[in-house]
Amino acid sequence: MKLYIEYQDGNILNHPIFEDNLKQVIPDFYVTNLVSKPYNPEVRNFIEFTRTAPPDITPYQHYPVTNYVYDSNIFGVRDNWTVVDFTPEEKAAKIETFQQHWLTLNIQGWTFDEANLKYDPPTPYPADGNVYRWDNITLTWA
Repeated sequence: MKLYIEYQDGNILNHPIFEDNLKQVIPDFYVTNLVSKPYNPEVRNFIEFTRTAPPDITPYQHYPVTNYVYDSNIFGVRDNWTVVDFTPEEKAAKIETFQQHWLTLNIQGWTFDEANLKYDPPTPYPADGNVYRWDNITLTWA
């Protein structure tokens, strides 16, 4: 289903809206692509919107925020994601919180992997398709 977003005087307004919803509110809405269908200053202009997936982020980046940008490659508007790295203080606080929570789980023998913000078992989880749990006494998968 197509999405559209309002475009007025070179500015992107509001948020994307589904075509069916837009037709209910403005049955004869005007769609511009700024090329073959130029901007019309006499009416409310809408331009096709393309939803893009957010980028992958590391454990030490803020979840991406998005704004909307006109993209001449698609003659429409798309998401523009921004990823922000943690400050050293934010990274240290996240590690501290993660490690404190880990201590409450009372899981023995695992090694902290700071780069990926996780704990790794001394032996990998078996890949034979069976279900296992970590045994703190034998320090093995059981």
